[in-house]
Amino acid sequence: MILEKNKIILMNVLDPYFIKIDETLIPYLGDMLTELCECKLEVCLIPSQNDSTREDGGMIRVCIGKNPEWYSNLCSSYIRKSKKIKKQRTIIKRKNVIELLEHMIRNGYSKSKYCDYLVKIATDKKQVEDQYTLNQFEPWNDQF
Repeated sequence: MILEKNKIILMNVLDPYFIKIDETLIPYLGDMLTELCECKLEVCLIPSQNDSTREDGGMIRVCIGKNPEWYSNLCSSYIRKSKKIKKQRTIIKRKNVIELLEHMIRNGYSKSKYCDYLVKIATDKKQVEDQYTLNQFEPWNDQF
């Protein structure tokens, strides 16, 4: 056990991206993992509302599922620069974020440069929940 602790301290000194995760954040990281696995961008085609295009079999895309807001913000923060591609594309891959969240939950630390962002989101979720539970209960003497 002592060797593991020294290893973590040594990793912290050598790697600027090393972050040890507070154990109270692990459930929130788990919620983020579940949210990311269950919610994804899904689009379907429906007939167009425009009469002229509908007659020709025209279809429009409609969003029926969205990515979590925190994941969309992460993706928009890391855009691939390319002269060939007109549409902006992210360098973030869902599979890699899922693996990172699983690693953070399992090991309690990470060396990824995205870890800081994920820990901040988990901390914000924890603060919102703590504030909600703090305001939810009233002292016993005021209830009777």
